[in-house]
Amino acid sequence: MMDAVMSDSRTLMTLVLALLVTLMVGCSISLDGGGADAPAYRGSDPLNEEDQPVPSADDDDAEVGDDDDASGDDDTGADDELAGASDGKAAVIALDPVPGSVDHHYRRPITVTFDGDGSSAMFSVMGPDEHGTPHSIPLLTPQWNDGGTSVVLASTEFLWPDSEYRVSIEQNDSVLEYSFYTSSVGEPLNQGVLVDGLSYSISPSEGSVVAPAGLASLLTGMSADFSWLWQFHQGQYPSELSVDTGAGSFDASDLVQDSCTPTVSLLSQDATLTLDGAYFSERSASASFWLGDALIELEDASVDGDFSSDASTIEEVELSGWLDVASLASLGSVDVSPAGTADSPCDWVQQSLGEVCQACPSGSGDCIWVHVRSLSGALLAQPLAVVDSTLAAPCDGDDAFSSAVSCALSASAPPSGLAWLLLPAAALLRRRR
Repeated sequence: MMDAVMSDSRTLMTLVLALLVTLMVGCSISLDGGGADAPAYRGSDPLNEEDQPVPSADDDDAEVGDDDDASGDDDTGADDELAGASDGKAAVIALDPVPGSVDHHYRRPITVTFDGDGSSAMFSVMGPDEHGTPHSIPLLTPQWNDGGTSVVLASTEFLWPDSEYRVSIEQNDSVLEYSFYTSSVGEPLNQGVLVDGLSYSISPSEGSVVAPAGLASLLTGMSADFSWLWQFHQGQYPSELSVDTGAGSFDASDLVQDSCTPTVSLLSQDATLTLDGAYFSERSASASFWLGDALIELEDASVDGDFSSDASTIEEVELSGWLDVASLASLGSVDVSPAGTADSPCDWVQQSLGEVCQACPSGSGDCIWVHVRSLSGALLAQPLAVVDSTLAAPCDGDDAFSSAVSCALSASAPPSGLAWLLLPAAALLRRRR
């Protein structure tokens, strides 16, 4: 009898330790995040000067590397030889992209960081025109942070891919100059490459959050095995594309589509993406996609990104819009209650994401501004299968998204005591009906 009790105790201890390891590995929460004020209700280029986060002067964790299509020189600070200034002028301590880098995305701005107030500096950028002739690139008004220690420079038009650009920073009588190259992303699709029917897997946990800041910890807390699935379809004309979305998760190296996440068109029925070379974009009255059993709705949505020239990847994908917070209710910790009560979605959003609800552009419901960028996707060998929402209904919620987000949501409202261990275990051990 004693042996049996000891055996049961050892079994329980083994289970608890296994659960602890699972939580430590699968529930790693990052506290880093970007931040930006919600713009006014309007259609805006997600990459223009009004929508760029500007690092705070007193933010020690402010990012100085851009979120490009590839990790490389862009993701480091300025060369030592560029740091320092004489005569009391603010010194340049970080450049993004950095001198000599070759992977700057053609739609990303230039960021310069100083060790003091550098707001008196003047900037110019030289690069090729459409014929390859060097000329001065017209810039939008520089966007400085409050302390004048960091500035974002954006051009009035996209840079050219796979091209050299030279930046000049003038302070009083001194001039700092350096050059960088844009990456090849943005070059037109190769002749004969068709994107109709191609499917891609996107990892949300690798995206960069512009707003709201609190969303960053939820995305990075999701399992890296979870994938958002996109399938492109050509419309009536080659320049028109629609996107169907689904979900899946990686089992070892194989991606398995989730049969409980319905497939749905990303954009409203009357909207299609416009394909220009390899660049796709659209501003739509609405966008929607399923996450588990929640249909996420965005108003005044904007979507854009690039195909690689051989269509093997999609790069620098951005998604923004006004998110109806009521659609978050079925994701886990949000209790749908009348507005103003302690457990209303807006209260959960303020406590968990640090954002205050505003009236949705449609005038119906409460919304928050959401902007995620730097998403990328890899081409899948298998096309996205159609999952009808009525056929997905018998699933018990143990789908790819629910498994991936359970750890992230637990950071907002963690169960206490032994329930912290047992609830994730129950989710993992559940089986579909």
